[in-house]
Amino acid sequence: MIDYIGGDKYVGMMVGGKAHGEGTHTFANGGGTYKGEYKHGRQHGRGSRIFSNNGRYEGDYTFGAMHGEGMMEWLNGDQYVGEWASGFPHGR
Repeated sequence: MIDYIGGDKYVGMMVGGKAHGEGTHTFANGGGTYKGEYKHGRQHGRGSRIFSNNGRYEGDYTFGAMHGEGMMEWLNGDQYVGEWASGFPHGR
């Protein structure tokens, strides 16, 4: 487990003191949660994130950013399903 300055918390697999493998990061002050794969301390692989505004993303991450195939659903029910690049929808 890692308790970060500022109140964030990580529970899961670690290598060399960093998140590596499966884990859950709870963000401080109601900032939501991420549950999924990590590599060298960063979100990397498949994961899901629930944001503080109750929107959610499920899909691929590459070194901390939504990147690859994924689905974002916003609180109002709108969805984007498709490619992501460096944290932003990319393509159709």
